[in-house]
Amino acid sequence: MAVFVTGATDVVGANIVRALTRKGETVRVLLRNNDRYNDVLSNLPVDPIYGDPSDPNALRRAMKDCTAVYHTEEINPVEYCPPTAYMAVNAEGTRRVLQVALEREIPRVVFTSSAFAVGQGDSDTLATETTEFNLTHLEDPYVESKRKAESIARAFLEKGLEVVILNPGLVLGPLSVRPTIGTSLVRLSGTLTKLYPSGGILISDAEDVARAHLVAMEKGVSGERYIVGTENTKYFLLLELLYTVSGFRPMSIPLPRFSAILMGWLSDSLAKAFGRSIPSIPSLSVVKRTYVDLFLSSEKATLELGMTWTPLKETLDKTVGWLRKNRMI
Repeated sequence: MAVFVTGATDVVGANIVRALTRKGETVRVLLRNNDRYNDVLSNLPVDPIYGDPSDPNALRRAMKDCTAVYHTEEINPVEYCPPTAYMAVNAEGTRRVLQVALEREIPRVVFTSSAFAVGQGDSDTLATETTEFNLTHLEDPYVESKRKAESIARAFLEKGLEVVILNPGLVLGPLSVRPTIGTSLVRLSGTLTKLYPSGGILISDAEDVARAHLVAMEKGVSGERYIVGTENTKYFLLLELLYTVSGFRPMSIPLPRFSAILMGWLSDSLAKAFGRSIPSIPSLSVVKRTYVDLFLSSEKATLELGMTWTPLKETLDKTVGWLRKNRMI
């Protein structure tokens, strides 16, 4: 018997696979043919099935005889991405995975959502799993797709499928082979000028997030959310720590929101005009996210799942060390 992990070449999925294989579990993954990111699993004993995650038959092959599913797959690029693509992968992709899990009579799924699906808190009042959503003003297709995915997941509870939802923040850690907002920040720490937005975010250690998934599979309450994260921090403080780790001491320059919004709008406009994203230039939706304080409490996961959290400095050390070892920075 095996367990199935979607999104296994993303930072969350890859760390879940590593944690499962260390426990001796048989892990099945669904990989796209000739995907250069498949190499992140090359040293892990996985059972690969090749196919397209949007194909229900590929999912059926992957989930045959499986006892549990970890659904982590999503798209959340730094550059512009059409809103329809977010819905197709993050929301409808979740529907496909859960429907096949139901067909295969797999009793339990742990689904990776996002802290952005919960809502915004601040340093005085941290958001919790029951906070009323308050980020509608962002008009962010990624956020909307993750909220839709959670709604889809809850609908499957009524069909008899057990689903536990985890909400990590900005995930940093080893096995980060795909370009993400987190790895972009790490790369920024190697430049000579520091431009930073005014917002902040909950940082989540990738190995903590993986461990939380395994614990949630065993004792998480079906239908419940669990916020998983290490520490809430402003972006400028995060970058200060990253610069300490990387050894650079650049000039510190706050980036006005108007300038950042203009940059994001220009990035989106060029991507739409030429049919392809502009590498390393953040989209408007990503820019807007960095000007809110997404501060949340992980107390529920601490109390109910028994989670402990890696100190932020240690998380950054691991992230920078792994990226350097793999010549990604």
